[in-house]
Amino acid sequence: MDGRVARTTPILAAWAAARNLISAYYDNIGEAGPILFPFRYRAYTLCWRHSGGIMKRAYYFWIAAILALAFGLLMLFAPAFAATQFQLAGSPATATIFRVLGSVMLGVALLNFLVRNHAMSETLRSVLWTNAAIHGVGFAADLWSVGLDDVPLAGVVVGLVAHVIVFAGAAYYLWRPGAP
Repeated sequence: MDGRVARTTPILAAWAAARNLISAYYDNIGEAGPILFPFRYRAYTLCWRHSGGIMKRAYYFWIAAILALAFGLLMLFAPAFAATQFQLAGSPATATIFRVLGSVMLGVALLNFLVRNHAMSETLRSVLWTNAAIHGVGFAADLWSVGLDDVPLAGVVVGLVAHVIVFAGAAYYLWRPGAP
């Protein structure tokens, strides 16, 4: 089997499993509740199926803040555990890097939380561009690390999903500034 096919097969399997899980969730709840991966309506946007419309921008910032808070707390206070989740060997050097990255993630979480109810402005657009840049570059960097065999795909798949969620929301609100 070709090496590239062997590496992409888990990605396709994870994508299919996520799609089936979300579809099963949607089938069980009917038309109510938030869905983060809208496979039936619009690709790459965050939908609120109860109202049939796009999720409010404030909810997007809540999600971005919670994701950054979770990753930041993990990296800052449990760097050895965070390293094992990325399937990296723990060392004093990795612990130092994870703590620094955790502190940056906590700052990003605070920023997203503080702007959650702001009206669209140049400042809010700057925060959205920052979210898009952090998560677009982070997604590419994670895939680059996987491509160089520095980290296995299983070690970054959760981070890739978080990158896609935050990047997709930022891109949507940047290109649709009139969205609620």
